[in-house]
Amino acid sequence: MSGLILEGTVFGQAVGQDAWCEMGNVTEFTPKENAEQKVRKSMQKNSYGDALDTVNIRSPSTLTFTLDDWRPENMALLLLANVDAHTQAAAAISLQELVIGTLLDCWYEVGHKMITGVQVFSDAGGATELVLDTDFKVEPTTGMILPIAGGAISASSSVYVTYAAPDLTTDWIQLLAGTNANKKLALKVCARNLVTQEFGVLIVPQVVINPANGLNVFSEDYNSVQVSGNIIRLPTEAAGYRWETAKAFSVAA
Repeated sequence: MSGLILEGTVFGQAVGQDAWCEMGNVTEFTPKENAEQKVRKSMQKNSYGDALDTVNIRSPSTLTFTLDDWRPENMALLLLANVDAHTQAAAAISLQELVIGTLLDCWYEVGHKMITGVQVFSDAGGATELVLDTDFKVEPTTGMILPIAGGAISASSSVYVTYAAPDLTTDWIQLLAGTNANKKLALKVCARNLVTQEFGVLIVPQVVINPANGLNVFSEDYNSVQVSGNIIRLPTEAAGYRWETAKAFSVAA
């Protein structure tokens, strides 16, 4: 007799792809068998309510798992998102007109993200440079400029902006939330029982997942992704999932 305390690594594979991706720190991985119990009850005198027959009718196997590594693939599970590239070529912008609307102390987009070296001028020739934090503010990540009320920028006017923007084609992605409602994964858990040093692999050929929690953008604690769903028994498989195990032997941990 012995106990069970597992350590392990979880790998995921999107259905239709060849590669397995490590899913990071998984804090819960719970497959569960389910059944609906049908009872034939006595309606007779002196035995009313007693069970005469009972049968369990299998319900779909389910899986719940939680992970707290915030890599894009994991967030895509929570957002039911497809991962898409962001196309922004490197650019050196010089004296580009930025139209300021009727509102000051509000943000206006310049058209690029992750901008650096921002200069703002009041004239198209670049003769008069405006002062950062006196006349305007910059939000470089999203590429926005705010004209400060009381500064040199008037409402319903134009300023002229110079800045540099990097190539984000490979370094920036976007998660298109809600565009993939039927997330199907194959999963493998490569585990070791710390009590017995036995190794094992839990294999789930296919599960259709659904997010069990939302994304608290301003959580004061570590965020986590929890997803759950039905395990699909594929025609080529003898069961919906399986556990393979072996006694301890010498392999890399």
